[in-house]
Amino acid sequence: MAKKKRNTFNIMVSSTVRGNESDLIQISAVLRQKYGYKVTMSKEGRLYVSMGNINNTREACLQAVRDCHFFFGIIYLRYGSGITHDEFKEAIILNKPRLFAANEKVEFLYQVLYPKLYSSNGTRKRFSIPKTDALDDIKVLDMYHEANKTNWVFGFNNIAEILTYIDTQFSNIEKRMLELETLNDQN
Repeated sequence: MAKKKRNTFNIMVSSTVRGNESDLIQISAVLRQKYGYKVTMSKEGRLYVSMGNINNTREACLQAVRDCHFFFGIIYLRYGSGITHDEFKEAIILNKPRLFAANEKVEFLYQVLYPKLYSSNGTRKRFSIPKTDALDDIKVLDMYHEANKTNWVFGFNNIAEILTYIDTQFSNIEKRMLELETLNDQN
C-alpha cells in the first residue's frame, strides 16, 4: 500500500537533453529507484503524449507540466528547440511547486553579460551573440533570468553536486507529500 502511495508523487524533470543524457539518466534513477517518485522526463520516454498531441510535441510537454505535482528545471549550456524554456515559463505561470538548478557556467555567463542583456529594471535589451560551442543560444541566460526572478537557483558544477542537491531536496518523500497536501488545502 505504501509503495502505491509513494509512486503517486510526480516530479517533472525539465532540461535540454543533448549532451546531458548521462546526467539525466542518473537523476531519474535516483528520484525513481532511491526515493520512490514517479518521474516525467522526455529523455526516457516518460512523457505521456495524448492522441490530440501526437503531432504537437510542445503541447504534450506543456501538458506534462500541468499534470506534475512538482517541477524540477535544470539549466545547461544548450538551449535546444526552446521547449524546455516553454516548460519553465508554464511552471512559473501555473505557480507549480518548483526548484531550479543551473550549471555554474550559465550563472557565470549571466553575471558577466547581465549589463548587456538587461536594463536596470530587468527589462530585456536587444543584445545577442552568435551561436558558439560554449553557448548555442543567449536564450539560455533568459531561462536563468526567469527562473532566478521567482526562485533561488542552485548552481552546480558536476553531477555529484546536483545529486547531493537532489538528495537534500527529495530524500524525504513523505515530507514532500505533506507539503503538497498543505499547499492544495490552501488553494
